[in-house]
Amino acid sequence: CFLSKGHLNNHQPIHKYTNMKQKFKLLAAAAFFAGSFQLAAQIVVPIGPDGNKHCGTDYQMHQVFAAHPELQAEFEANDAAAAAQDAIDCRNGYQNASERNGGNPNAQTSDPPTFIVPVVFHIIHDYGYENISDAQVLDAVRILNNDFRKNNADTTAIVAGFQSIANDAQIEFRLANIDPSGNCTNGIDRRASYETYIGDDGSKLNYWPRNKYLNIWVVKNIESGAAGYAYLPGTAPSASVDGIIILSTYVGSIGTGSVGTSRALTHEVGHFLNLLHVWGSTNSPGVSCGNDGVSDTPVTKGWTTCNLTNNDVCTNNVDENVQNFMEYSYCTRMFTTGQRTRMHNALNSASGQRNQLPALSNLIATGTDALPATACAPKADFTSAEKIFCCTGSSVTFTNASFNGQPTAWNWSFPGGTPSSSTDSIPVIQYNTAGSYAVTLTVSNSAGSNTLTRTAHVTVSSTTATYSGWQYIEDVENATTFTNDWTIVNPEGNGWARVTNAAATGVGSVKVTNTTSMLATTDDLISPSVDLSAITSPVFTF
Repeated sequence: CFLSKGHLNNHQPIHKYTNMKQKFKLLAAAAFFAGSFQLAAQIVVPIGPDGNKHCGTDYQMHQVFAAHPELQAEFEANDAAAAAQDAIDCRNGYQNASERNGGNPNAQTSDPPTFIVPVVFHIIHDYGYENISDAQVLDAVRILNNDFRKNNADTTAIVAGFQSIANDAQIEFRLANIDPSGNCTNGIDRRASYETYIGDDGSKLNYWPRNKYLNIWVVKNIESGAAGYAYLPGTAPSASVDGIIILSTYVGSIGTGSVGTSRALTHEVGHFLNLLHVWGSTNSPGVSCGNDGVSDTPVTKGWTTCNLTNNDVCTNNVDENVQNFMEYSYCTRMFTTGQRTRMHNALNSASGQRNQLPALSNLIATGTDALPATACAPKADFTSAEKIFCCTGSSVTFTNASFNGQPTAWNWSFPGGTPSSSTDSIPVIQYNTAGSYAVTLTVSNSAGSNTLTRTAHVTVSSTTATYSGWQYIEDVENATTFTNDWTIVNPEGNGWARVTNAAATGVGSVKVTNTTSMLATTDDLISPSVDLSAITSPVFTF
């Protein structure tokens, strides 16, 4: 069940599970093949010659298995069973593989999907470019569905030897229309957090139950250096981190995305549905010949370039599937029939609760049983959660960042500002009087409205400094003076505070809580204004 220079030969013995001598490997085994998983001393997420980042799934699995050997054992057992089932399916000719579309596996598909998977995108952001638009998310879902339904236009460029097994995976992805609390959602959840700069399992905020939704977290950075990573069924250390995390620049083909990186999500969803890299479970393509436990994907070393000719590196006269979505070649455009069968088996398996996702009862519960989706009321948000500091006479631009539904009307309130109200989506307000002021935004559409007020959001200082002279000292001994002069910005809680039990001298001091729970948070302690113009060589002592 493997390719031999341009044709599919279902009568060959299944002997592709040989020549597997990876430095470290996750077992890709049929019932008659056994292997083992070995940790390497150092695992590096590679970057391709074109500068594109690659997948961090295997890197992440190595980390998890080192801490949870029981998950490694479960994965190896599941993978052995999947490979054994693949051997049976292969010998049976992948039943019904070519019966669809009038017997033409190359035809573009329009028949209903076999499986529908509800999806939620969690955009973890700091109000920067990583806070991608709804349009970019919708574009990513479009690409995902085209790839899995074999409706991607570039299937015409699949090399001749693989056209016969390039197949519709019969899986469709739909943005959730009902959230876990039963509320209307457009399937795009937005959370402002500095976790966007870290990008690990701790950055997977506001998890929705994995037995109801495929969770996809979008961040600005991933600490391992990868473009994204996913957990294969049964390998997540906890249900709350099961899903996919991916860089905002690798989502969709518009906005911060690009055509060249837009298939990264397809690759990660393949992992979520139990597909391995076609060369096996390592992050090192091009090192050792290996396989993925799927009989119609030839043994390969893996590719980081789009080499479509003379690529029979591992087996003479057997071309390697460089265009497979589970490759690193960045010219990927196909799943094979065998990969489709393996993904279907994953969606029929209780491992990782994948089998609950496409159940009709769940599609109804998540609002994905029918299209089009119901329009939702927006949730109000604007610019940054950080406070704004400016001087009298300054102008401040406020930007609508509302989500969940597209607003059709904006009503702002700016006490202390000029003008004091606005109906623009991006108003510019001038502040002429020193003080601290709230900002309120109400957004609405035909489905409803929502209001957000941030108290003391804008602090306007006089152009005359609060303090001047040859020195300024704050010893924190006077609680009233400290409270009046100093500003604490503490969006996450447990930030700066004046205390009377930790001073080096006197009784007063200021401390900030710094524990594991505060990872990736920022807390500011802002002084009053000080005129240093009379000091020729200012010195700051802390």
